[in-house]
Amino acid sequence: MILVADSGSTKTDWMWGTSPEKYMATSGLNPHFVNDKQLQTSLNKVRHQCGPIDTIFFYGAGCGATSARQRIITALHQHFPSSYICVEGDLMGACRATCGNHSGIVGILGTGSNACFYDGYRIVKSLPSAGYILGDEGSGCHIGRLLVKDYIRQLMPDPLCTYFQKYIQMEYDELMTTIYERPAANRFFASLVPFALQNRETTYIQDLLLYAFGEFLSRQVQQIGQGCELYLTGSIAATFEKEVRISGEKRGYQIKNIIPRPIQALISYHNTHLPERQ
Repeated sequence: MILVADSGSTKTDWMWGTSPEKYMATSGLNPHFVNDKQLQTSLNKVRHQCGPIDTIFFYGAGCGATSARQRIITALHQHFPSSYICVEGDLMGACRATCGNHSGIVGILGTGSNACFYDGYRIVKSLPSAGYILGDEGSGCHIGRLLVKDYIRQLMPDPLCTYFQKYIQMEYDELMTTIYERPAANRFFASLVPFALQNRETTYIQDLLLYAFGEFLSRQVQQIGQGCELYLTGSIAATFEKEVRISGEKRGYQIKNIIPRPIQALISYHNTHLPERQ
């Protein structure tokens, strides 16, 4: 039996079995943000739910580096010692979910963001991740960062500024402590996305969203430079599909497909593409 995981910084989707597949969710398992206890707790829940597993495909945010990938492999082996385990970055998961065996420019717009060119078999061009402080353009984290910056600099118009203060329920000192001293600031920024959604039709939010998605296209997608067809995954891409498509059209990109959660497409892919064990 195959177990497939699609892990972001906020949530991990797990699916296994066939006709029908079974599903569960745990917290995000980005190895850069999760500690060993959190990792073991989540994997223990999965093991008890799904039972014996032959093969595991884990696609995760933060799993591009060898050391981070090895940490996830080691943890999975502790709970599934007899399983064949393959750990890849979430970008490869997005590629297989949206393109399968076809080529295309693939991007993720979730808590974080990324983009690459996929030739139908492997990622042939991508950019190093700049992380949530320097990069993640167009992501939920980026949108939240823009909201906080405008709020602090008093660039957010009234009455939105008043609404935002009530939404976060923090004074300036606590807000700065949350951002700079507490863990998982990226998740805090992404948690502000519902405010943007609630006020989506205002000119201010429309401009902010178009700017954020424009930054994603110009600073990530455009650097890939492999055509004009774009495939996207992630909750932000799905939630703000209208604004993403407008931004794409302005820059000459055709959005071919948007999948909010890749997990169903991934298990379908792996139920027909079995690995060659080494």
